[in-house]
Amino acid sequence: MAANLPPKPQAPDGVFTSTTGIVFFASSGDNGAGVIWPSASPNVASVGGTTLNLDPTSGAVISETAWSGSGGGVSAFEPQPVYQTNYGLTNLKRSTPDVSYDADPNTGVYVYDSTPYQGSIGWWNVGGTSVGSPQWAAIQALGQSTGNTNFYKDATQSASTYFRDITSGSDGNQAGVGYDLVTGLGSPITTNFAPQTTPDFTISASSPITINAGTSGPSTITATFLNGFNNPVTLSTPIMPSGWTTGFGINPLLASGSSILTVTVPAGTASGSYTVGITGSYGTTSHSVSLTVQVVSPDFSISASPTTLTINSGSFKTSTITVTPLNGYTGTVQLSAVATGGLTVTPSPTSITASGTSTLTVTVPSNTPTQTCSVTVTGSDGTNIHSTTLTVQVVNPDFSISTSPTSLSIRSGSSGTSTVTIKSLNGFSGAVALALSKAPTGLTATHSPTSITTSGTSTLRITVSSSIRSGTYTFTVTGTSGTLTHSATVTVTVSRF
Repeated sequence: MAANLPPKPQAPDGVFTSTTGIVFFASSGDNGAGVIWPSASPNVASVGGTTLNLDPTSGAVISETAWSGSGGGVSAFEPQPVYQTNYGLTNLKRSTPDVSYDADPNTGVYVYDSTPYQGSIGWWNVGGTSVGSPQWAAIQALGQSTGNTNFYKDATQSASTYFRDITSGSDGNQAGVGYDLVTGLGSPITTNFAPQTTPDFTISASSPITINAGTSGPSTITATFLNGFNNPVTLSTPIMPSGWTTGFGINPLLASGSSILTVTVPAGTASGSYTVGITGSYGTTSHSVSLTVQVVSPDFSISASPTTLTINSGSFKTSTITVTPLNGYTGTVQLSAVATGGLTVTPSPTSITASGTSTLTVTVPSNTPTQTCSVTVTGSDGTNIHSTTLTVQVVNPDFSISTSPTSLSIRSGSSGTSTVTIKSLNGFSGAVALALSKAPTGLTATHSPTSITTSGTSTLRITVSSSIRSGTYTFTVTGTSGTLTHSATVTVTVSRF
């Protein structure tokens, strides 16, 4: 990027960001000491200039010094970026350049110009930091590892592996050992600027795992070798509950891969969450990971279906009791049942091994009053005890009586009818005898039939004499079956015209 913009930023630094690894380079200027933008942006790699002298025969570097035209200095606007702070610069503001390249027109690069310039075409020897900036972009294209973060890490770890330190020359600022405001960290001697890494490994475990007390369970332990690490990693479990044992399928691990850790939990271990510490080590290098082990004990659950029963007095119904094994349960469950309200409850069979069902018969004695009762079914194997509850609604046979319509308008000398309906409730099957209240003088009421068995209807006919006075009269229809009695009414409005 050409160094032709003023020193104060005219656009936000955010334009020089990328999510795809693009690195932005800008020349630091060709007019000696001074700061220009966008070279001063912390998101840009600022490129200064050098004078590079090569042996014309071998191409070997004879000397490289700071070019007097190289731009550089401390920005008045941009804060010092983290990578320069971590490197140890103390200028508080952004320092430029970051790196440098041959920029002296006297020792610069040749460019072929096919368009006449000053009357000539051909090769021209050119310079300026605007030459160095695209050269660094080419290095990024080759190594895919440039950028200020890597530059300053490289210089901290091993500067001479990556940069030729320019220690002489001046642009108004003096070049010197290490970073300077003329050539930055120096000129490139490689295309790979990825920071050096230390061979190492990581370790992980598949966690959590669930194990029944008295049994074993597996966890996959994975070691990942990094940065060329190629030494055996020995696995161990220095942390685990007393009495537990462990074993590894492969130990040591000779390359990135996995080993199956088998954890054995003693019988009688209480249910709960436990921790096993796993360590991988080679020499003085070690890494650890925690494995969570959830210990469970064999057990069972008990349930009923249905959980609500409606039973007529003097009758019975059933519910299915189911025992379901948990955590590898294989024991025998003894069943018992108790009920309120005088109900009789009997499970069959009375024991279930591991899993299965039992039929619970609930019997309601005759003459049991209408009420809500509860039944509790308990399963026990001597250690584990669980229960389930049923609700029993006790009902008695009954009937209801109604009239339709419930009111009649009848002129004197005429008649009208209403239908009396008997409905069976809760299995009622008796005969209901119908009776009418005494009719006022001038009104006659009859019904047919006078008795209904189980359910049915009767027609109530009301006749009004011509001599009765206008008014409102009420008839009561009563149904009786043994001790059961219910009534309904019909209102009659008499009019003379």
